Amino acid sequence: MTILILLIFFLLGTIFGSLYNVLIYRLPRGESVVYPNSKCPHCGHKIKPYENIPILSYIFLRGRCSACKNKISMRYPIVEALTGFYFALCAYAFYIKNNENLSILNIPDAVKTIEALLFGSILIVQSFIDLDWFILLDSFNYAGIVFGLLFSVSGYGFVDIKSSILGILFGGLIPFLIYYIYLKVRKMEGLGIGDIKLLAMIGAFGGIWMVLGAMFFGSVIGLLVSIPTIIKNKNMQYYIPFGPFLSIGAILWMFLDRGILVDRGILVDRGILVGQFIDRVLWT
Repeated sequence: MTILILLIFFLLGTIFGSLYNVLIYRLPRGESVVYPNSKCPHCGHKIKPYENIPILSYIFLRGRCSACKNKISMRYPIVEALTGFYFALCAYAFYIKNNENLSILNIPDAVKTIEALLFGSILIVQSFIDLDWFILLDSFNYAGIVFGLLFSVSGYGFVDIKSSILGILFGGLIPFLIYYIYLKVRKMEGLGIGDIKLLAMIGAFGGIWMVLGAMFFGSVIGLLVSIPTIIKNKNMQYYIPFGPFLSIGAILWMFLDRGILVDRGILVDRGILVGQFIDRVLWT
């Protein structure tokens, strides 16, 4: 039963991943995501249904357009596979892991699973758009903030409404101060406005802790990735999009908090850390 559910979620994820590829390609260009049908960017060949099967079509076509034989970007199967694995992992972490009897619907865990799927979906689309265009779309950030608040109000979300509001404020204001000070001192942006809005959105879903997790893990991973590039170009001013690293950091924290990557019992007691202190100061 567990394997079947994981397989279903993986397949569902690949289908959504195919849709996300459309969003990633078309939204930054200002194109409709509904019309016209997908086509080859090189020759305009309209993609047939059997050429649009997630992952499999790329394999069968050997990564090339069936008409002009130009290469199809590896990004398409990567997004589809990534989304599939993410959906399956969310199903396990937020539902299967906590429910022995999978034939009975557990509403709170089901809501958390849906929240995790929506949250990760926003981050996947935003990350790949940022990699291609160095932008993060306001429409996704603002919609994410609204959805994060709605889940928190439901009583079944990752955090309650108080923590969600606090996460938005913390995720937006603290990074903005860093942005402003860096801009004044260095006369250049150290953090984009889009990154700040993304952190506010992350805070809406997961509160202060997820914002801190996204910033910490995102900074570490971003540094590890950027060091070879900086050394190669011999230029500290080299710019890389930070949104994908913040997204990875947020998702890492989300699964850490669920005890998936490590035993939750060995995590540091969060009651003595600054987030709870801020929470007490602002809300008591």
